[in-house]
Amino acid sequence: MATQTRRAFFKRSAVLAGTLLAAADAFAQIPSYAGAHSVPDWEKAGILEQKHSPWITAPDSVNAGEPFQVTVRVGRAEHPQQSDHHIEYIHLKMGDLMLAATSLHYDLVRPEATLTVKLDETAELAAFADCNLHGLWTERKVVKVVKAESTPAER
Repeated sequence: MATQTRRAFFKRSAVLAGTLLAAADAFAQIPSYAGAHSVPDWEKAGILEQKHSPWITAPDSVNAGEPFQVTVRVGRAEHPQQSDHHIEYIHLKMGDLMLAATSLHYDLVRPEATLTVKLDETAELAAFADCNLHGLWTERKVVKVVKAESTPAER
């Protein structure tokens, strides 16, 4: 019986070690968002900026707790999706919280994602897109949350 207990212990230890290594590997692959390119003035943006910067489409204000759609599209001008030049992923964050992360096939997927989100308080959404040739790009948008007025039955 002691042998089975020892065997079970080592088996559980090996599984735990593998899980921890997998988690460490996944954490190591989280990109650094520092130094991402952004476009401070769209009036002066060149074609490089127009093709690479994420573009967040979302309402300026929403009701607290009510779902709404957020679309992140890469580029106001079409970005190529070819094997040698493509957007690899789109991430949508709120502060340190990752709301969504999607990897994109270079040939079969347009660099765009639509998500349904709900917020309880005003938040800044940050979209990130990574081009295999031109690096990481970001755009931010503040979505204001308004508290729904209470109904007479709730008062």
